[in-house]
Amino acid sequence: MASEPKHIMLCERCRKADVTVYVTEVFWPGDEPEKHEFCDVCYAEAEAERSERFRASFYPPTIPAIDPSRMTALEYLDACERAVRNRPDRIELTRLMTELAKQPAAHQRLVFETLPIIWRRLAGEEGTGRSIYILLMVAGRICAPLQPLEPQPSEEYAAWAEKIILRCYERSGPGTEALPKDCYAYRFGVLVMLAALHKVDPKRTAALFEALKWNCLERGPDLRWEILAKMEKLIAAKKQPANS
Repeated sequence: MASEPKHIMLCERCRKADVTVYVTEVFWPGDEPEKHEFCDVCYAEAEAERSERFRASFYPPTIPAIDPSRMTALEYLDACERAVRNRPDRIELTRLMTELAKQPAAHQRLVFETLPIIWRRLAGEEGTGRSIYILLMVAGRICAPLQPLEPQPSEEYAAWAEKIILRCYERSGPGTEALPKDCYAYRFGVLVMLAALHKVDPKRTAALFEALKWNCLERGPDLRWEILAKMEKLIAAKKQPANS
């Protein structure tokens, strides 16, 4: 006698894999429990989302309402730092950046306000590790203009960018007093600012890159060489014709 086919329950999320995890969520106060049936992969995703909702309920966004067209560099830096510390703030920061991308003039103003602040903080050795990384992450996100610059602003931009790149390069190599995590942040700064400068002045970037590369070779290859190798690939890719 043929046995009846076994009923296989499918994951409620993907509707493809078999159910392997049964979840009952109990809500306070007084709501009915919710039951869910997931496969292993979907359970991990659902649990991550549940944790994020739980965190957001206790840690709401803290970035104040800001008009992107009037946002100052200090307000932008503060928003970035809040977004790193508090995940719900990342949504507001993304909104600010999206709106700012629609306003090239405001974005350019913010670029030229932010570069001197980044330089002063690096020159003054303010903070270590995480604060340096946040600062240079900000540099990477904001410091590439959205449109071509006129000759005079372009020269000013390149001068600030070069100073920041050279300072990060000096502090990211062996023989410095920087901690390993700080060296990583400085190497990250070299890469993001070289990429930003390349968008404004490719020839100047190529010359600076060659100088850094020879400096690294003379001292002996170190971890900075990995950053320069990545930048070399970027420069090579930009030189290739679009139809190649």
